[in-house]
Amino acid sequence: MKALKVQGISRDTLPYKAPFQPYGAYFAIVGTAIITFFKGFDAFLPFKADGFVTAYIGISAFVFFLSFWKIRFREHTIPLAEVDLISGKKQIDDEEERYLAEQEARGPRTRWQKLWDAL
Repeated sequence: MKALKVQGISRDTLPYKAPFQPYGAYFAIVGTAIITFFKGFDAFLPFKADGFVTAYIGISAFVFFLSFWKIRFREHTIPLAEVDLISGKKQIDDEEERYLAEQEARGPRTRWQKLWDAL
């Protein structure tokens, strides 16, 4: 969304907009963090090292593999003004026009024909 804003493209021009964004993403991040924290909470009372490692090894593995990937392939964040939001759009629009013209040329469809097409 930030790249759209920086490049001056309205979300209203997109074919689909998620209804609860960005709050849906925030809710998902918070929910995932809460689940991740509490899934191994029983390892704390009383503290058991083997239970702790089993419950939380995924977090350290994620950080390790992400860091390895970023360092190994020298990944960096693309500036918002340079994000490619247009590439391939003309081909998609042309394909959509061909599809709509084909649908219009077929004429009106009965319920049985629509059902058969859906199969």
